[in-house]
Amino acid sequence: MNVQFETQRLTVRTLEATDEMLYCHLYGDLESMRFVGTPISLDSAARRFCRQLEARVAEPADFSCLVMLERSSGASIGICGLQSLDRVRRSVEAGMMLTSAARGWGIAREGLSALVDYAFRLFPVDEVWVQYPPEHLRAERLVVDVGFVPGGSVATEARFAEKCVWSIVRKCWCSTH
Repeated sequence: MNVQFETQRLTVRTLEATDEMLYCHLYGDLESMRFVGTPISLDSAARRFCRQLEARVAEPADFSCLVMLERSSGASIGICGLQSLDRVRRSVEAGMMLTSAARGWGIAREGLSALVDYAFRLFPVDEVWVQYPPEHLRAERLVVDVGFVPGGSVATEARFAEKCVWSIVRKCWCSTH
């Protein structure tokens, strides 16, 4: 499934074979992974990347891995995606990682808002949620700015005991695009 949508400063599109360097860099970079998990080796990242490419064609899609490009230059600035689709709870998790060069531009708000719009268009969900460690203060400012509220359908699960879980529901979402 090929996807492309734009915001004022971003083009967001389906992951392509040419994105391997960006993908491997982000998942192997200590700073990029600081609030996500342990960085992985180049070999492991390349294998995951191949699996992501293969999964693009799955129907119906249970997740979506997308590349964020700066619209004016076409430069790749990050990866975003939707995962953990729960058809019973009608929820999906959103996430993103930006390259170090793209951090601090204020572009994350625009990207997350577009991702929420996309989630509500693509998936049969009524809730989009995010998770992050409590020490990631920028993530908290971001989700507040976008309109998320603390909690959500997965917030009480034991696997999130040491995470901040925030969500937004379809009926409260006001698209900014």
